[in-house]
Amino acid sequence: VHMVDNIIDMRYFRTVLPALAERDRKLSLFYEVKANLSHAQVRALADAGVTEIQPGIESMSDHVLELMRKGTTALRNVALLKWCREFGVQADWNLLYGFPGETAADYAAILDLLISIDHLEAPSACGPIRLDRFSRTTKILRRSEWWISARLRPTGTSTRPPATVWPTSPATSTSASPAVVHPTTSPDR
Repeated sequence: VHMVDNIIDMRYFRTVLPALAERDRKLSLFYEVKANLSHAQVRALADAGVTEIQPGIESMSDHVLELMRKGTTALRNVALLKWCREFGVQADWNLLYGFPGETAADYAAILDLLISIDHLEAPSACGPIRLDRFSRTTKILRRSEWWISARLRPTGTSTRPPATVWPTSPATSTSASPAVVHPTTSPDR
C-alpha cells in the first residue's frame, strides 16, 4: 500500500504507526519521509509494516544539503540508510544535481562517500533538480538572485518543453550541472 501523503505526518509516529504495529495482519506499506528520522522512528516504521520509504536524502554533500535547506547532513543521511538496512526497510532515494551554488568539489566528495558506503542502499535515481509550482525548492529559489537573473518559472506553468538554463555561462559557472526549468523568455525565440 502506497500512502499518498507527500511526507509522513510526524504525529503518525504516536498514533497511526503504533496502531498498525499492534495489528495481527501486517500490511506492506510505503511512505515518503524526511531524511532526518531517528533510529527509533525507523524501527517504528518497520514494526508498523512499512517495508519501503522514499527519504528526502537528495544529496550526500553537507554544502549542497545546506543550499537545499534540507535540515540534515550527509552523516545523518548515511545513518538513515544504515538504520533502514538494520530494520529491513528499503530506502529508495534520489541523488539530485543542478542546485545553484553547488561545486565540482561537492560531487568529488559525494563520489568518495558513495564508494565508501557501497554496502548500503544506492540511489534509485540520479537527475537534475526540477522546479515544480508550489514546491519547497521553488520557494527557496524564488528569493535568490539566481532566480531573478535567470528569469525562471516552475514547470507546470508553461506548455513549452523544459529548457536547460545555467545561472551563469557554463564556462564560468561553479555549478556542476544545469537545472531543468522553464524560462519565462528564451534567448532563441
